[in-house]
Amino acid sequence: PHLCRPIAKDVYETMQVLEYVRRETQRRLDIFGAAATRNIHEYNVTNEGNKMPYLVVYIDELADVIGDQINKEESKANTQKLGAIVGRSRAAGIYVIASTQRPSVNVVKGSIKANFPSRVAFRLPSQADSRTVLNGTKGAECLMSRGDMFYSSSTSSELRRLHSPFTELSVVKQLINQIITKEELEKQKLSEEASERIALQQEGNGQPIERVSGPDAGKRVM
Repeated sequence: PHLCRPIAKDVYETMQVLEYVRRETQRRLDIFGAAATRNIHEYNVTNEGNKMPYLVVYIDELADVIGDQINKEESKANTQKLGAIVGRSRAAGIYVIASTQRPSVNVVKGSIKANFPSRVAFRLPSQADSRTVLNGTKGAECLMSRGDMFYSSSTSSELRRLHSPFTELSVVKQLINQIITKEELEKQKLSEEASERIALQQEGNGQPIERVSGPDAGKRVM
């Protein structure tokens, strides 16, 4: 219910979304500079009436974005673009979450790891993969799966072992439906408030009171 862009279903669409994120990052940083602020937190504190929203970009399979090693030039270009976005987007209030089922050195490269300070590793097939994801730390190959994980935070060098609960698809759909319902109720409330304002304006002008409710209320105000 809160998507600002359609879900990308192939690599071409994904690169278009990343280009949008790059432009949006630059636009926000330009606004912060004009307002003499360094990041989104400072900007929102000084602009209470015009706060800038946070954005989250989720990449389901990082290996598809990076590209295969057959076309090394394309792979290098995509890696540089993603690294440039992630390196600057945090200050702009844009956070990138990337996951992969192929945590090899060809996918999780040094330039990529440097821009993802927080890591989560579930059970991995080999010690080499564990060292790749967790910066030289082995042990992820010995996890018990079923939500068992290692978590490395950007604020602490200590590696923590956590357990993620299993969430069924039906529960996820129920949660999304609750969010959609809440959003529709908020829109209905805004429409009713707009109808009341129209009625008060007409009453103050000596005109017959015309109450507008439903989705047309917002249109009448506009």
